[in-house]
Amino acid sequence: MNDWVVLAGSAVVVAVMALVARAMGFRVKGRFVDAAAVRDAVRRVDPRAEVQDVAIDGAWAIARLGDGRLALARAMGDGATARVLAPTAPRPRVKPGKKGVRVIVRGLDVGFPGGVLRLSSAPEWLAGPSGKTP
Repeated sequence: MNDWVVLAGSAVVVAVMALVARAMGFRVKGRFVDAAAVRDAVRRVDPRAEVQDVAIDGAWAIARLGDGRLALARAMGDGATARVLAPTAPRPRVKPGKKGVRVIVRGLDVGFPGGVLRLSSAPEWLAGPSGKTP
């Protein structure tokens, strides 16, 4: 019984500390300011990568590289991470949305969960195999 009281007390203290930190403004949300930040994130993963085009939606970005591959980048806190997709990897799905298109990105690994980019229109290089964007 004593262990349960200690566990419950610890949980309450952690919750209160989290609420105080949130109230004080410790909510860092990363955002890509421009295409140069996306290029930097991709170059940290693959220094030889040449970023040709970039589509940014706040904390998410997708880039077309010079060799035709795609790179996904995600801003996290005060930094960013990126993953370069293999040519055989499934491409992100492009679906029509209420105010443009949604680019649905599958989770690639534990450190890079999936997400959605909301764009006003899909770049032509992100078109599906039929060559059409929704």
